[in-house]
Amino acid sequence: MKKEFIKNVCDIDVDGFRGINTYTIKAMYNVEKEEGYWGIEFKLIDKFTMTWSEIERDGGIEQINRDLEECYNIKKD
Repeated sequence: MKKEFIKNVCDIDVDGFRGINTYTIKAMYNVEKEEGYWGIEFKLIDKFTMTWSEIERDGGIEQINRDLEECYNIKKD
């Protein structure tokens, strides 16, 4: 079974009622299946939450996004 790294991705779940963002960082792979076709698989790298006040304290959402891109090597498409 062949496995090729594609890129790291970040999913953000925003909970407006509680003022919390949940960040899920995953590695995306192109994987050859036994049947001979290829599919996409993900591997969890990290998952964490930040309150909106923590985000503001750390420089705002744009700064958090830049930090995530740098820390986890996430490329914008």
